[in-house]
Amino acid sequence: IQHMRKDFETVFELNKTMNVSIALRRIFADSFRCCICQSTPIKPPIIYSRCCKTILGCQTCVDTWYRRDGDDNMNKGCPKCRAERAYTETTVVKGLDELIEAIDMLLNRQLE
Repeated sequence: IQHMRKDFETVFELNKTMNVSIALRRIFADSFRCCICQSTPIKPPIIYSRCCKTILGCQTCVDTWYRRDGDDNMNKGCPKCRAERAYTETTVVKGLDELIEAIDMLLNRQLE
């Protein structure tokens, strides 16, 4: 995670003097989009799924997904890959809040 953070910091420093391509903005947006609410970027904390090895989305959305039928249905499938009993395969990703904030600033600034 430290290497990722440093690489992104370098990209964002470069972005202060140049525009980021539409393709790169799309990669950032797609990589950090909540698969439930479609928010870009995801609102921290972020939930990662080991069953499909991807970022699922915002913790609030993922928790709501698994509890949406009015009970604690933790046996429900993954919202992305539909693997059975996927809740036990999720984990909170910590330490990316600044990265998500930087991506948000990058995406919003480029839209201006």
